Amino acid sequence: MKWIIVVGLTSFLIIGCGYLSFKKYNMGQSFEFKDKSDFISYLKKKYSIPLEQYLYIDSSSYSKFVFNQLNQNKTSIYIGAFLNDSNFVRPSLMLEKNSSCAGRIEKEILTVLSAQKYPDSLIQKTNRLSEYKIKFLGSGQIFDINKRNVNINLLLVYSYGMGSYYDRLFRDIANLKNIFIICVDPVYKLK
Repeated sequence: MKWIIVVGLTSFLIIGCGYLSFKKYNMGQSFEFKDKSDFISYLKKKYSIPLEQYLYIDSSSYSKFVFNQLNQNKTSIYIGAFLNDSNFVRPSLMLEKNSSCAGRIEKEILTVLSAQKYPDSLIQKTNRLSEYKIKFLGSGQIFDINKRNVNINLLLVYSYGMGSYYDRLFRDIANLKNIFIICVDPVYKLK
């Protein structure tokens, strides 16, 4: 009898906590915006990140980006700190141990931004970002990381389906420069 209670309680906690987390953070929402202006208004109300820092993936690169770039990175939202099109600063061991923790991601961002120079041992090659057609959300212009005159560009992922789980992180980094948020929802479908 005790065994049944222990197994039942453990199962409830595992399944119940997952379910409660999804409910608490509104995770799994479907992306049902009809036009780009509605989505932009939503982002402006929700976060104070400037519109110029939001990007999206064009239809011609969408599948390739989601399957190649996101699968390669094993993180939920932190893509990396890029020096140029194909070189980025390797994530710290702290972030690699738990790459979905908002506190660790924020600490990683602040550490990378505070560094003056990056030794070759920290630089890693990745898929070239120019393989993907990434555009600015507001203007529709192509994002070219090689034309940016800054030392580092940080790329994060935003998905409407993640609900409010990373809201605090996005609010905390809103005033930082050179951070770009790539919307991985099918924004290219919006009018």
